[in-house]
Amino acid sequence: MSGNGQAASTPVGQLLLARLLVAGEKGATGAEIKKALEPLLGHRWAGAALSEELRLALADLAAAGLVLLARKGKTERGTLTTEGRHRALEVIGLDQLPPKTTWDKVKKTYLAARALGLPTPTGATATRFGGEPGFKAALLKTKFVLPIGDYPAMQEALDALAWTLLGLEPGPKFTVKAVQAALILRELGDLGKLGSKPDPGKEVTKLLAREVGARQSGKDELRLASIRHWVDGDSDAVVLPPPEPPSPLPARPEAEDGDATPSASLDLPGFARRVLEAARSSPTGRFGTDKVFVGHVWSALRHEPAFAAMDSNEFKRRLAEANNARLLDLSRADMVEAMDPEEVERSEVRYLGATFHFIRI
Repeated sequence: MSGNGQAASTPVGQLLLARLLVAGEKGATGAEIKKALEPLLGHRWAGAALSEELRLALADLAAAGLVLLARKGKTERGTLTTEGRHRALEVIGLDQLPPKTTWDKVKKTYLAARALGLPTPTGATATRFGGEPGFKAALLKTKFVLPIGDYPAMQEALDALAWTLLGLEPGPKFTVKAVQAALILRELGDLGKLGSKPDPGKEVTKLLAREVGARQSGKDELRLASIRHWVDGDSDAVVLPPPEPPSPLPARPEAEDGDATPSASLDLPGFARRVLEAARSSPTGRFGTDKVFVGHVWSALRHEPAFAAMDSNEFKRRLAEANNARLLDLSRADMVEAMDPEEVERSEVRYLGATFHFIRI
């Protein structure tokens, strides 16, 4: 140490100030200080090396006017000056030291809070934090950055940790039902926070409705939807009667430089093949494992040369024709409350009284 008071801003110097604070007017000897601080500093300095480090730090604090060193016989004792006491209180985050405060309490409560970067605990909070469960709870909060208060109860910290380790936003009390509901909602794409009374039975109904294409969540609808799947050969495609021959499309003007209109280059089988390719490779718009919203496929194809001359209405008309010719399968969105209403609207395909929203892949 250089004797310029730098020790007061180092962890060693601050530990010395805190230890001398509880020593009061009596002060503490070098041996008493070493015994108190060795559990905290012994991993860095041992034996004589620790004694020398503490001696130098004390001398520096004394030179800065924070500690008064007085020798009586062979024993030297250190006590805090008025300024030293003020600095020591700053170290532990208090305006004044509570009566009968021991070194053990300062170490377990105030210094531990400082080490974790937490505000100084007081009252019942300080008592809880000074105990083993309270400290572990606060340590969990800081090390795992849990979105809870600074000094949580142990169970609160455990619940928040469990939600976090599952990759879910901490919600209500961590119970089997709450976890079931949260995992089902995540599968449905709902990443919001759980309500105060999670109901996995209600959420699983939405999940099953999505999988079987149920029209609503009413009684027996899942059973009826499963039978419809079987009737359709485990496909959501609706077989329509042959349509009347479509009216001829008005001739499109030729593009500049005499090129043919790009959409005319795709016949219906070619159109269906390209649509299926785009649907299977689409990274977005998937619903379940085998369906893609029509709107997402249109967004992926609309700028390709073979589709650039179409608008969304013509694209949907050709989709319906390809579906009716069994070149691809369209399916309907029946459980709309489990879906994004905007996706449902922009993907809607109407044809001969039927409505579709998905391309099956």
